[in-house]
Amino acid sequence: MKNKNSSTTKEFQQTVKQRRAAFGFTQRVLAKKLGCKASHVAYLENGRRRPSLGLLLRLAKVLGVRPATLALRAIPELAGFGVK
Repeated sequence: MKNKNSSTTKEFQQTVKQRRAAFGFTQRVLAKKLGCKASHVAYLENGRRRPSLGLLLRLAKVLGVRPATLALRAIPELAGFGVK
């Protein structure tokens, strides 16, 4: 990750954490729904990892967020490619 502290990346972290909490999911429950480990969800929420495209799409579906919105928050560089 180029800039772990960018405001956009923080928005991704907050979105995942807040939406997970809104659904009443623990990190373990969300991880099971996504097909990954709970530690990976923690890494995403703490900005230590970026999601793969497949995981990003699954996250968007499970958390009820537009994929493009979540993608721009997770990977701000996509804005330079016209992703809206």
